[in-house]
Amino acid sequence: MKKRIPYILFSFLLLCGQAFAQTTGKESILLHLHDGQKWAFPMGETDSITFPTLSDSQAGWLYGNQVHKEVLVRTYYVSSATNNWYYSLENPQVTKFLNEVTYDNNDYSISSINNYYNYYTSYKKDQPTNVGITCKENVDSVVLSERFDFQGKSLQRCIDFSGKRIVFSNLIPQKTYYYKAFLTDGTVSQSHFHTYGNLRMIRADSVRNVRDIGGWRTKDGHRIAYGKIFRGGEMDGIHDTHITQQDSLVFRDLLNIGLDIDFRKAEETDSTGISPLGKDITYKHYEVVYYQPDSEGYYDAFRDVLECLRGGKAAYIHCVMGADRTGMLAYMMGAILGVPEEDLCKDFELTTFCGQPRYRNGNRMLTFNTRLAAFGGKDIQERIENMMLSKGITREEIEEFKQMMLEK
Repeated sequence: MKKRIPYILFSFLLLCGQAFAQTTGKESILLHLHDGQKWAFPMGETDSITFPTLSDSQAGWLYGNQVHKEVLVRTYYVSSATNNWYYSLENPQVTKFLNEVTYDNNDYSISSINNYYNYYTSYKKDQPTNVGITCKENVDSVVLSERFDFQGKSLQRCIDFSGKRIVFSNLIPQKTYYYKAFLTDGTVSQSHFHTYGNLRMIRADSVRNVRDIGGWRTKDGHRIAYGKIFRGGEMDGIHDTHITQQDSLVFRDLLNIGLDIDFRKAEETDSTGISPLGKDITYKHYEVVYYQPDSEGYYDAFRDVLECLRGGKAAYIHCVMGADRTGMLAYMMGAILGVPEEDLCKDFELTTFCGQPRYRNGNRMLTFNTRLAAFGGKDIQERIENMMLSKGITREEIEEFKQMMLEK
């Protein structure tokens, strides 16, 4: 069947007059679209090519990746599970905000986040959408892997299975996952699914506003790698926040957190000097001033993050809500990686979805931008780099950060 794939694809797409396809080894098919876009289409060992009717979720993924419906090819596989095959990990309001809003860097009088935050939903808007799969029979146990041969460590991202339903959470966008569901009738449902979206929010019910800084595109087309740096709210402290054991395992085991950077004031913490994630987690506490780019703690924290990444661990940066002090370091890191200014503003405003509104046209953000202007530069990346260099961060450290954070 695989030997016939190039001929089938070429014939079909040639008739459409839109694109042509070619095989790239045994793992994927690459579509070249008429507008210059490309789409890498993953193939498994037992897949075949067909042209069925699109579901809404599949169409959404394809349109989001510049693939036109009329030139669609997709994988069809035999499985005892029934699912949508493509799953967005962004909740719908987040997707609408990111896709529909365009900001002008020369006009900071406008903020659009309230149009999306105030829309009633039955789900928490600061959390991802889970992946739910329904099997033909009741489920006894589940194995999830990023490898089709299920070699290596099984991913512990199944948050629930009850009856015929399996629910996965805290997955990574733009990935293919393989699962085996061992059913109570003695059979095994084995298949795979694909995740899409860009923003990776984290489900941790006892901690607010947690998200991966990965997924953003830079102005030169790179993507910030997932799983390196996470930002969010406090895990303990005087505001009656207490991370649960279950969520602590999410941070430690799934997110691979090795560094806890705390930007809260001393009176906002519990003063133990130990991360609530455990004594083996490196804990650094810096008191920084809201929207003051010259606060030394930001630069000390940046070097701590570099050291953490060198050791193969991920960093978690937080204050109370993960909004202002945390938001400033996230903004600076995104800027030196090359994220466009309008997207940095969107990332800053995403905190609004946890119930703590933040606006790009707020007085504090406007003051921050005024202070940045003093450092010169043709764009936000150059201004932030100039500011960091003036505070003792070296050009070599900035370049090392880029090497570790940007996908090749």
